[in-house]
Amino acid sequence: MSRLERTIVQWSVLTLIVALACMLTGQQSLAEAIPQRASPPMDQAVPVMPTTIEVWFSEAIDPDGTTLTVLKQDGTQVDLGDTTVDAQDATGTRVSISVHPGLDNGVYLVEWTARSAVDGSTASGQYQFTVDPTASPEPLPQIVAQDAPVGRPDAGESEDQDESGRSPVFYGVAATIAVLAFVTVLTLWYFRRAARGRRWSDRPVDRL
Repeated sequence: MSRLERTIVQWSVLTLIVALACMLTGQQSLAEAIPQRASPPMDQAVPVMPTTIEVWFSEAIDPDGTTLTVLKQDGTQVDLGDTTVDAQDATGTRVSISVHPGLDNGVYLVEWTARSAVDGSTASGQYQFTVDPTASPEPLPQIVAQDAPVGRPDAGESEDQDESGRSPVFYGVAATIAVLAFVTVLTLWYFRRAARGRRWSDRPVDRL
């Protein structure tokens, strides 16, 4: 193998390693635990203030480093500080906190910090809900949108995945790796063929 061929191979291998590292890092960032639904529902109104605020996350939660905080619109904290990860929940995704009884109607803010029990990553964000006596009763649990955590995409963007749970980023990087591998093989084939042609042209010609 010539020096040029070795250089091409080295740069190709380095590029593949960098691409793989980016793909793995991207997959880990997508694995952070974010709220999927809540009671009361995120960004909706309920007629009565419940005694407990509940949030279901996208993956199992580590109790250490996971907190919920409930605030009135003026910033007054109204929770009892008893953030709990439901040990009876088989998925480990339900987190709850109690609030003081007899709270007024109005807008409330829920701030959350969640540490994933899967990979230890931490995410944080917030959402609102409103207590309004004229509102309809709370609907059945469903996935709803919420405010995005700072520096991260909206939770709704986590739905941009196929049935296998992989995002478009995964397939984009995989396609890039495949193209780089193909170009590397094609380049090596070209240089080997060119070198073989030069060897044949350098052979002495037998004269009659």
